[in-house]
Parts: sequence; C-alpha cells; structure tokens
Amino acid sequence: MRRFYNSLMQDEHLTHEWLDALDAIDSGDLKPAIELLIGANPPPEVIVSKLRNLVADEKVRFPIVKPGRPTGASSFSLSQSTELSQLRDFLSKHSGKQIRFVEAFMCEELGTNINYLRKAVRLGKNLLKLLEEREHKYEKMTEEELQKNYPELFCNIHKVILKICKNFRSHRRWFSGRPDTVLRRNKMTRILIAGFQHETNTFGATKASFDEFLEADGWPGLLQGADVITGTQGINLPIAGFVDATRSAPDIELVPIVWASAEPSAHVTDDAFERISTMILDGIKQAGALDAIYLDLHGAMVTESHEDGEGELLSRIRELTGAALPIVVSLDLHANITERMVNHASAFCIFRTYPHIDMAATGARCFPILQRLLSGELLYPAMRQASFLVPLSAQYTGASPCKELYQLLPQDSAAGQAHCDIAMGFPPADIYDAGPAVVAYAASQAEADEHAQRIIDAMETKETAFDSALLSADSAVAKAMSHTGSKPVVIADVQDNPGAGATSDTTGLLKALVDGKATDAVLALLHDPQTVAAAQELGEGGIFDAVLGGKSGLPDMGSYQARCRVLALSDGEFAFSGAMYAGATAQIGPTALLEIVDSESSVSVLVGSKRCQCLDRAILTHIGIDPEKKKIVAVKSTVHFRDDFEPIADLILHAQSPGVNYCSLEDVPYQNLRATVRRGPNRR
Repeated sequence: MRRFYNSLMQDEHLTHEWLDALDAIDSGDLKPAIELLIGANPPPEVIVSKLRNLVADEKVRFPIVKPGRPTGASSFSLSQSTELSQLRDFLSKHSGKQIRFVEAFMCEELGTNINYLRKAVRLGKNLLKLLEEREHKYEKMTEEELQKNYPELFCNIHKVILKICKNFRSHRRWFSGRPDTVLRRNKMTRILIAGFQHETNTFGATKASFDEFLEADGWPGLLQGADVITGTQGINLPIAGFVDATRSAPDIELVPIVWASAEPSAHVTDDAFERISTMILDGIKQAGALDAIYLDLHGAMVTESHEDGEGELLSRIRELTGAALPIVVSLDLHANITERMVNHASAFCIFRTYPHIDMAATGARCFPILQRLLSGELLYPAMRQASFLVPLSAQYTGASPCKELYQLLPQDSAAGQAHCDIAMGFPPADIYDAGPAVVAYAASQAEADEHAQRIIDAMETKETAFDSALLSADSAVAKAMSHTGSKPVVIADVQDNPGAGATSDTTGLLKALVDGKATDAVLALLHDPQTVAAAQELGEGGIFDAVLGGKSGLPDMGSYQARCRVLALSDGEFAFSGAMYAGATAQIGPTALLEIVDSESSVSVLVGSKRCQCLDRAILTHIGIDPEKKKIVAVKSTVHFRDDFEPIADLILHAQSPGVNYCSLEDVPYQNLRATVRRGPNRR
C-alpha cells in the first residue's frame, strides 16, 4: 500500500505529510488527515476519495464536526468545509450511545457541561452553514469579524476539532465497534445506588448535624453497603422502589453505597454534608467500572456553605464520572430545582403526590428512564421556573389546582416518549432558586422546551387558585366546635409542621383550644423532651405544673403553662399504619399523653421527645387514643396528614398559628430570592 501511495506522490503531488496521513487512515487513525484537512492547503483528491469511501462503508465511527464552542479567545479558521461537512454527516449514521460518548469526551476535553455543549453544537452547525452559504470556505475570519457579523453564533470550531483529534488514538474505543457494544465491559449492567435526603428550612431553629443522619426516626438511620438494600426493603422510599424495579431486569448488578436522611430542620452542617458526600464519592471511586448511577435525593437541601446542596453534590460526582455516565435522580415534590442540578443529572423523576404516597413508585419510575439512557437514547433537558411561590398548604395534589396540573404530565416513560415532572418548591428556604419548576426530557431540545413551557404556562394560568386563605387559630377552634357532624374535625397547625423544618413546639393552637373551651380534643405532637422526662418520672396518673413547648428559642414562639395529668406513657416505638410510611417502624422516643386540668375545656396533648410530624393515626393509637372518637383532632402537619386522617374526618381546617413553616409568604423575611419571583400567588 505504501508503494502505491509513493507512486501517487508524483501524480497527485502528495507530500510526505499526506502519505503519513493515508497510512494512518488505513490503521484507523484520522488525526493526521483531519489536521491537514483543516489546514490552509486544499486536500489531494485521493484523500477526499478515501474519506468518502470510508463514509460510504461506515468503516470509521468518528462524528467529528458535532461540536462548537463559544469563545472569545482567538480567531476563527476554517478551510475545506466540504470535507468537514462529509465528516459531520457521520452523526446521522450512528447510534445515540456513540453520540453520547462523543459528547462526553468533548465535555471532558473542553471543561464544560453537556447541556452547554449541546447549545454550542447548534450554534456551531448554524455558523458552518452560514459560512458555506457565503462562500467563505477558504477564508479566515478574525474574532472581530465574527463578533460583528455573527454575534449570536460566535464560536471557535477549529480549536474544538483540534482538541478532539489530539487525543483520538487513546480514546478511539469510544468511536469504533458495534454501537451496542461501545464501552461494554462485561455482561452485567452495574448501577451504583445511594441516597442523601434533607429538606432544609432556612428559618428553622436547629441544624442537621451528622448525628441527626445516624439516628432512626420514622425512617432508618444511616445505612451503608448491603444494608442500604435490606434496611429500606418494603418501606415506601424511592430507593426501595428503584431496587424493586431492577429485580425483574436481567443482568443488573446493584452497587449500594450509602443512604442517609434526617428530619427536616435548618441548614445541614458542613461536617455532615462533607462526611456523607465523601462516603458517596469514595464509593464511586472504589466501585470499579460502572454503567450508571441512581441517587435518592430530596432537592431542597441547603448546607452552611452551599445553598444548592444537591447541585454541589451532583457537580462533585460529575467531576469523577465524566459527562457520559447516566445519572438518574429521584426528587421530592418540594424540591427547589436549580440549573446546576439539571446540568449535572441525566434526568429527574419527581414525586407526583402530596401527601407523598408515591415515593417508592417514583424510585421505580427512574429505572425505565435509566434503561433508555443505557440503550443509547438521547434525552435533552429543559427547565422552566414559575413566577410565584406556592405555600405548602396550597400544594395538596388531591384537589384543585394541583390535581388538574399533574394530570397534564405524560404517564408513559417508554422509549421515544417525552418525560416531564413538576416540583412545587419548598418556600421556607431563603435561596435564589426557591419555588416551583418544571423539568422535561425529550429526543430533541425543541420538544423538551415545548413540553416544559406548556406545563409552566398551565401553572401560571392557575395562579389565583393557589391563593388559599388560612383561619386564625381561634376561628378554627370556634368553627370546629360549632360543627355538628358525626366525624371529627381535623385542625392542621400548618405553620408548625416539623416535617417542613418547624420546631413543633409552638403553643398558639393549644392555647386556642383551651381558651375556646374545646371538648373531646387532642393535639399531637408537641415536641418537648423536658416535659416528657418529667411525665415519665411521675408515671401515669401523676399531676404536675408543666411549661409546655416554646423551648426552641425563636421569637414569638412562647410556651404554655398548664396543670397537667399524665394519662399514658410510651417508648415511641410502633409500626406506622398509613400509606405514606408504610412498612416503616416509628422510633420517635419516649412520649407522654397529658390532659390539661383545671380548665373548662377537655383537651389532651401528646408530647414527644423527638420532632415527628403527626401524619399517621398510629401516632395516636399506639398510646391509646382513638382519633375517630374525638370531636377535634389537631395535628402539627400541613398536608401529609390528609392521607390517613381525611377518611375519618367530616371537616379539615387550616389554622394560622406561630411557626416557621411559613404559609403566609408575603411577610417572610426573605433576603436571597431572585428578583423575578413573587412571594406567593397574586403577591408582589
């Protein structure tokens, strides 16, 4: 072959550089040819013919002119655009998997994220087209000329191509072989799984230390290794649902690393964040070859140093894995989604119910999305943020307007179908990106944008319907007492919900019950470890003067002094009975049921040594209270209680009482919200 090429030197006026390039092409290396193609001299016909034959025979899998990259660093140089256009056409002949790995390589080489790259690709292809149309094939355009003539398309394709070619030989395994075998290391598909959940109320009283993640409550304490699977099995958790979904698929190997969750509170301490993040990152480093990652995250984590906890974690993971590895993440419905999160995750699946009865189902939904990515399907992301915050009390998905909004989401995650989800946001988080958002994933950027825009537009049209009024505590009690139905009235103390990071120790509603002469009423669960300890020491039947609640130290969250009788005591360990915590065992610490004496009311209060949202009837029944026989059941919860308490209630009322899960958002002392978002529906 070399002899044949030597004979061409005279006929075709080939240089030794072109002969070397031809030899390299025969061995599968396009680098020398590409570097000569984008040089200043026209290529010999034999080179053009050789490349065209390779394209026709599909013997070379190197989609070379996919990228473009905005830059302002140097001039733009382009020649032989006809031949480059031939190479660009390779893209249409390759699987999505190969394109994805090409993109990943370019991201690593250029130090950018994949979504930014895809945008640059579109700009670059448009610029090439314009240059060809204007017959600039053999001309050099300066930086100034590009900026002047094509400011919206300014990019530097020349440098990108050179960058890719430079390392082509060492990375050629990415671009060769059968499409369905690219980067396949063995027959098993290895998926690393991990979870790190925290919902952060930046107005809360106490921070989430590492010890908070170690401690079991309604969910297990921190789990590692195989315990991640066994310790969550059968519980309504996303990671359990994901694991179950993989059981029916052949050749799946799960690599469990860590799962950790803490009760919602103020900021996650830097120590806790770094220690758990390091567990995940070290697990990735030590796991060996991986095909994908699944993460069970919340989406509203704020740490002492990072207001976007999930974005920071995903960014660190991407630094280890590169851009190609599929990373699918389940998120809570109350996630505050950021652009950084979207850029570093391949796809999100978000709870679609509030109360969250579909947590395991959401984890299961992640698996078919991951399978689509593993098969080579490309999913382009789009995100849209709403123009107003929605208080948690208005996010109930069982009624308007959320019910109709969630019905707009595609239900099928089959290959080729768009995938969309809504995050309603977590408003008691004073961060830039707080608020509702829509994410969409589709086979093209245009389709993803269309779906995301359609759903966010629908949300905007329903703004007025999200504006839900709260009753004062006194009015709620009066309305409950005047009710003549046969079933209980449930009063939700919506702003002191520990499940949203509140202290669960405010006493405004308790005082209203006593002052309003409420009868046959119970309130649960008041967080007060000191009072529980005093009741435990006295024993059942004991009477003492209690200073109930108000121990968080927050302003205007005072205690309530009352003479109390100890009705019952518990160690706080029992099985949940409702759908949301199905399969979980409560470990909420010692509790005490107290009766307020020396008053004209008939009010009892369940006091706990740990913060626990009263979202399950078992919290009451385990200590001897039958909520169905009560006239009034007051719960420190915002919406989660509805799943288990709504079936037994005649009427549900939302009471506005002190608490830092703010549901009247106009007066919240925000400092960091973006200027474009309003503090609630129909607000400024």
